[in-house]
Amino acid sequence: MRTKLMLLVVALALCFCGCESKTYHPPPVVNDVNVKLLDSNASSVTLQFDVYVRGFSKKKDGYNLKAEVLLSSSRITLQERETGINDTSGTHVYKFNFSFDRDRSYIVSFKIMKNNSVYDTYPIRITNLQSVPNLEFGVKLKDVDFQLVNLTKDKATLFTKLYFTSSKIVSNVSLHLKAKPVGTSLIATEKWIDDINFTNGLNVLTTNLTVPRDYNYLLVIEAWRGDKIEKTWREPLILNPEKPKPKNETQTNFSLQNFVVRPMPRPRPVYTPPVKKVPSFLAVTTIVCLALLAARRLRSLK
Repeated sequence: MRTKLMLLVVALALCFCGCESKTYHPPPVVNDVNVKLLDSNASSVTLQFDVYVRGFSKKKDGYNLKAEVLLSSSRITLQERETGINDTSGTHVYKFNFSFDRDRSYIVSFKIMKNNSVYDTYPIRITNLQSVPNLEFGVKLKDVDFQLVNLTKDKATLFTKLYFTSSKIVSNVSLHLKAKPVGTSLIATEKWIDDINFTNGLNVLTTNLTVPRDYNYLLVIEAWRGDKIEKTWREPLILNPEKPKPKNETQTNFSLQNFVVRPMPRPRPVYTPPVKKVPSFLAVTTIVCLALLAARRLRSLK
């Protein structure tokens, strides 16, 4: 009898003290989003979003990654797509492609979800899409030459030669040339060149520009077709080396950082490593009581 009571006490102690909590894995989080330009035309831009998701579990936990495109002004949802997170251990990349109208601003939000609950959100803003290069246009400005042909007390007249290359025939183009003094948004002079038909290869256009002398300018060249700007170039025009000079933006590489606004700092979940379950006060009290009762019973049997 004594042996049975002792075994009962030991078994109960093991049941209470040997329990461990179930291992808890925190939900996945979106670490970063990279944006790539896939395609663009006169009216729309197509972007690819590479979403980097970090997970903490080695099994499928039922989480999904949802992408939503909302109008920035009204927060109306225009497009949404969702994909399952098949392997949540480590960092994995999920790709989404969306097309956007050039004349609007958007918020693209990426959410980690499970059972209609949101566990993480990563929003970015897409704006100023009018300035994204038109990949279908096919015309590039290679160089601009200026030759001084007349100089008066107040004015300088420049013979301007523009060198374009085209990968295809592009018809019915108008060029709008605007000379802006450095540091201002004023237009010192402007010139339209209409009914241009670019042929495949090198195309050279010439015109005269008359501007106030002793200033430096940024020459803005816009390529129009119909009522839309297909492409914009900028070239420096230096007439006075002692005054502030414009930056040559012609060779500047296109970067989506000009159009993608990263999210504001957002609260991220903080997780602590899982720990073994410590016996509760009730469990300890129960074990002590059982031990006392067993000891009393043993004494009574003597």
